[in-house]
Amino acid sequence: MEPTTPSLTERRKRATQLDIARTDARLFADRGARAVTAEEIAQQSGIAVRTFYRYFSSKEDAVAPLLTVGAGHWRALSAASDPDENLIDALERAIVEVLTPHNDAELDSLRDTLGLLRAAAATDAPRVALEACAVDDPSMSDPGMLAACAARALRELTRGVTSSRRPDSS
Repeated sequence: MEPTTPSLTERRKRATQLDIARTDARLFADRGARAVTAEEIAQQSGIAVRTFYRYFSSKEDAVAPLLTVGAGHWRALSAASDPDENLIDALERAIVEVLTPHNDAELDSLRDTLGLLRAAAATDAPRVALEACAVDDPSMSDPGMLAACAARALRELTRGVTSSRRPDSS
């Protein structure tokens, strides 16, 4: 089955959602999610609050289009990689490609999503650390050992990363 080209209405809807998502991400990065309201996102996006809620159920959901675009780019790069290439090399190449802006629009987009990337790293690193511990020793039943393993894995995952700011927990 051939993919169909989205209608003009659908393309406009996606563009509006992406504009709202960029505004949302910028505001979240500037002031933190707790300090931002859906009304403010709508106002700064140049839309009515009712329109905001037609597209999104919450201010947190409004960042989804940015994440979807990024995930699509990652999938495309993964699909295009050489199956014989070393996995770590392929992932590193994809990371560099996705996070290297090639023009001013991409640079602005990356700046807008930087806060989201920080939040994702703050939530994903502990999850990956716990998964790594479970894979290393599935019989790990002592909570103290699990905590120590997860903390050690987290340090490994974040080695070389410095941050002077804690991520917003909302």
